[in-house]
Amino acid sequence: MKKDEVLLNLQNAVVLANFEDALSWTGYGLKEGIPPFELITEGLSKGMINVGKKYEDGDYYVTDMILSSGAMNEALTILLPFLKKRKSKYLGKVVLGSVTDDIHDIGKNIVATMLIGVGFDVYDLGVNVSKEEFINKAIEVQADIVGASAFMSSTYLYQLDIKKALDEAGLTPKVKYIIGGGAVYRQWAREIGADGFANDALEAVNLCKSFVSAKGV
Repeated sequence: MKKDEVLLNLQNAVVLANFEDALSWTGYGLKEGIPPFELITEGLSKGMINVGKKYEDGDYYVTDMILSSGAMNEALTILLPFLKKRKSKYLGKVVLGSVTDDIHDIGKNIVATMLIGVGFDVYDLGVNVSKEEFINKAIEVQADIVGASAFMSSTYLYQLDIKKALDEAGLTPKVKYIIGGGAVYRQWAREIGADGFANDALEAVNLCKSFVSAKGV
């Protein structure tokens, strides 16, 4: 079977929230020599992008997104050990989380997995993370980057609170701050003084890599 067919089947497994197929096509892809990173970017991630489009079009509900996310996460459990074994150059430390009152973690989880795959140490704080938790963890681990996700229009303002807290703690400009999520856009990042905005997981990875590259890592 051609690689494109395997990746398409993996995408469809996520869209249809078929846990069994997500696991089997992930395993098959690995057996056929498809790199784990590619299974994520061209398979699982694109599947979730399609799920997001269906949600925006009104064809899917939040419950559908949660189920699809579950299928994706099952596949990620297989891929994560392979990513951790990669001989990637160490790039830095990233603290991630979904902001206060936001329980959505689909995109964040993909970003975290992909960052690990390219050589970052990732400290994923989960969902409903307060600004204090972001700051405390950034100080504790001496983070290079803090990333905050907001999926809902009722929560994106917390990204501004985190930026202010980073400034007040004296962490900027040393610690770079990036934002993303379904509720935000590039102009919002500029308005609050964030260092960057990522529209998807691959853009987030490239953004983080550009920050550490500028530091000479």
